[in-house]
Amino acid sequence: NTGTDVVKSNMQSLLTKKHSGGMLQYSEICQSLIRQVDSTKQATKFLLKQLLLESHKSGRNNLMASRTHEALQAENTQLKQLNSSQRLQYEQTITTLQNKLKAREATIA
Repeated sequence: NTGTDVVKSNMQSLLTKKHSGGMLQYSEICQSLIRQVDSTKQATKFLLKQLLLESHKSGRNNLMASRTHEALQAENTQLKQLNSSQRLQYEQTITTLQNKLKAREATIA
């Protein structure tokens, strides 16, 4: 895990860093550790906030897409019904016209 590796290498470099007169003082080590923890906490807080914003945005987009999909499905159903109704009308008109044609042909013959 790269996050763990970074923290580990930061700690190793901090604890092995030489001060001008030898090892770092205990208070300097503690202050540096506190700064690193604060920095990590701020970075984590930022990343979590970004994740929250992105997930909210994604959820909103999914909701809009779902509503659009439902509306398109309803429109498609209406168009199919209209198409079916018009087809029936045309078939009835054709049948009526064919019957009239047969009746005229019968009167002519």
